[in-house]
Amino acid sequence: MHVDEVRSDLEALGRDGFVERYGRWFLMLTAADEMDSFSEFVNTASRNPEDVLSGKRDLEDVDIHPLKPRNGRNEVRIGREGADVVLESGKVSKLHAVFSMGGGLPSLADSGSKNGTWINGTRLPAGHAVPVDVGDTIQFAGVSAVLWSIDDLVAAVT
Repeated sequence: MHVDEVRSDLEALGRDGFVERYGRWFLMLTAADEMDSFSEFVNTASRNPEDVLSGKRDLEDVDIHPLKPRNGRNEVRIGREGADVVLESGKVSKLHAVFSMGGGLPSLADSGSKNGTWINGTRLPAGHAVPVDVGDTIQFAGVSAVLWSIDDLVAAVT
């Protein structure tokens, strides 16, 4: 998704309708050298609107991927092809990792990928699910992402 589509859908659907369609969690994909600023945006000590707005990021060059389970499953598959979220990189495995969405925070497990899945610089062992919090940086082989919640997305685009 592009930021313009997010803004348009938020306006048309309202916040609750947007959550119904896309879910509460989003992967924000951008260049690796931008990861810290996107992580810092959601890792503020204060949720005061002025503090959040002062850290707004330009989202024009960011790919926004909703993490919404499909087909009655409680998981979102990440991979190079045939996945719920497709990452177009030769270093990403066909089925690279899986988010489990049954509970408060999503959990992430590497699916035995060749080049690994990393959270905040720590490689995940294959098949071992780890909770992921907003602002955590995730590496799927060479693809960098940050987890945002609906609250962070709304604050950034409105």
